[in-house]
Amino acid sequence: MSKTALSLAACLLISFTLHSQAPDLETSPSYEVKNAINNLDTITAVNKSTINAESNLTQYFDTMDSLDQKTPSNYGYRIQIQSISGPNARENIYEKQSEFISRFPEIRSYALWSSPNWVLRIGDFRSRLEASEIQEMIKPEYPASFILSDIIESQFKPKD
Repeated sequence: MSKTALSLAACLLISFTLHSQAPDLETSPSYEVKNAINNLDTITAVNKSTINAESNLTQYFDTMDSLDQKTPSNYGYRIQIQSISGPNARENIYEKQSEFISRFPEIRSYALWSSPNWVLRIGDFRSRLEASEIQEMIKPEYPASFILSDIIESQFKPKD
């Protein structure tokens, strides 16, 4: 046999002998210490994620509060009484608005462009009930009218 094959066989024999004498890792003190350190790392990671979640929630609520301050809070209801499209729609809607003002001068009216139509909406109602009372009053003149949610002009301004 050659010296290389003999040395390779000796190395393999020594490595098998050393491997068979290795201590049981799960019962060794060093394994228990490593396991405890891993558990501490896990607990620390959980605590850090809890802290991150709390800070993320705080940041979320701060963002929502700032959005609430920027969003107009004067949503309410209006009654749409007319919708017109076509080449002379703008002039026609202004005529309808004049007719409405002559019949009901106490109710505000708005001629608005709502693509692709010009619409005539009336009122600035804070509740649907208030809008339905007015709708019943104008129903004989405008039977196709309907209530819709809209941003209204209100004497009550949102807090800054």
